[in-house]
Amino acid sequence: MPQFEIILFDMDGTLVGHSDIMPQALRAVLSDAGLPPELDLRAITGNTDYQNFKAILRKSGIPEDQLEPDIMDLCHRLERKVGELLSSCEMPACPGVLDLLPQLAEIPVTLGLLTGNLEAIVAPKLTKAGIAPQYFKFGGFGDKNETRVDAARQALLNGEKFLGKKIPPSRVLVVGDTPKDIACARAIGAKVLAVATGLFSEEELLAHDPDICLDDLTDADTILNIVSGE
Repeated sequence: MPQFEIILFDMDGTLVGHSDIMPQALRAVLSDAGLPPELDLRAITGNTDYQNFKAILRKSGIPEDQLEPDIMDLCHRLERKVGELLSSCEMPACPGVLDLLPQLAEIPVTLGLLTGNLEAIVAPKLTKAGIAPQYFKFGGFGDKNETRVDAARQALLNGEKFLGKKIPPSRVLVVGDTPKDIACARAIGAKVLAVATGLFSEEELLAHDPDICLDDLTDADTILNIVSGE
């Protein structure tokens, strides 16, 4: 039996490469809504879209009772804008991903997503990168959760529903490229594999004490051995 029953993959910087699409879409949405379009990408990377929009709206003085409808409006705008940009932009898969996923699919482990992205833009982005969304059976997403920890808890709960049983958190592996991926894995009691394919270097990731840290996902044999417990 493999060491892990569930693997939860982050998306941006882990499965698909960071590109100008998301910053461009976010800036356009904020500008069109009359909100400041300045973004500190390293600061917001790893957040959920819901979380980012709520912080921006609060900083802009939007009353608390108006936050929820305004967040949903911005989410819908972002969904449309990303769809427009994907039609004419490139979104490459991260190194090793296209070779690794078919091999993981052949062993008894279930793959899910743990991402700050809106659920509606996940499949289009994966498809654009040449990744079949069908590899991932469930997930925790950025339009339903205010923090990444909330998204991790949702992903684990959805994984248990999909498998029809309780899963010990120690049997869950989170794969991500940011310190926030490491922190949310710790929050749910999961193990974490950090990859330096995003905005953070291996040295920066190691400072947050992941269980494993790799340059990227190109060494499929090593990753399969990790999953199998060898």
